[in-house]
Amino acid sequence: MGEAPPDRDEALHGALRAAVEATRAASSAWRPAVAEYLFRHGLAPLHAALAGRGPVPHPLVEGVWRLMLETVATRRFGVSTDAWRAGDYPDRYFPLVWLDLLPARLPAVAPEQRMAAVAALFNLGERLPRSVATPVARRLVAEGHTFAADPLGALRRVSREAGLIGDGRAPTGWHRLIEQGVFDCAQVDPRFLPGAIAAGPERRFVVVDALRPVALHLDIGPGGPVCRATGAAPPAVTPERAVELEGVRLAFDRRALRWQGALGAGHHPLDGVAPVALAANPAGDVLWVDAASTRVRWLRAGG
Repeated sequence: MGEAPPDRDEALHGALRAAVEATRAASSAWRPAVAEYLFRHGLAPLHAALAGRGPVPHPLVEGVWRLMLETVATRRFGVSTDAWRAGDYPDRYFPLVWLDLLPARLPAVAPEQRMAAVAALFNLGERLPRSVATPVARRLVAEGHTFAADPLGALRRVSREAGLIGDGRAPTGWHRLIEQGVFDCAQVDPRFLPGAIAAGPERRFVVVDALRPVALHLDIGPGGPVCRATGAAPPAVTPERAVELEGVRLAFDRRALRWQGALGAGHHPLDGVAPVALAANPAGDVLWVDAASTRVRWLRAGG
């Protein structure tokens, strides 16, 4: 695989194998044949396409593979043959994205936008109703040139046309969960362990490492959080387990994230996550981190 020196290739292969073992250990849905098919028909062609443009960015390849494996673990990618290409096959979003869109188009995306684009595709697919997932993926593949030129813009437009996002105005209440997603900080910095988080202007957040004075600056895009920049940790960002926001109170208890305000109440189950910090903004975005993960979890609530 690839054009890199042998020692770097071995390091990449080791990281890919470690990702497989971690997913296998954590998932009862693990199917080796599915992972093998995904590697041969998705990751390997992507690696080859990237190699055709110069040195292969190994952190990108590892980050993409980890997201691919996540969809195997959640059964959103469950194919091990080309049978999924039949027109009546249900929920072809991730096969189309992983096997057709990325190998063909990701190498043409600006390098600094590639991982953000992949994370946005992953988060979009995780929250899409299955009834619209395949048409959205087909549209992205058909508009591959547009995606390569402006991936987040293409995702935003397709999401809007599918009725998945509105005109950007803040919601009028917090009655229900609209969408959700996950951002893995290890995609940007394998050593990053999120410990505190704070909301910034517009739909921006800063996540501070629990052990080092570094931070990730996240924007909320059409598919969820994406990393805009990294840098030194700002002062006075401390873990908060509850926040007050324009008449809405958000807090964790042992089982759920709960919000309560004059316009509505709601909750989101934690499913075994041990949260240590949260932050929110008036648009309804809520981000939180847990004690033993590199992931930042996101949801958007609204009226």
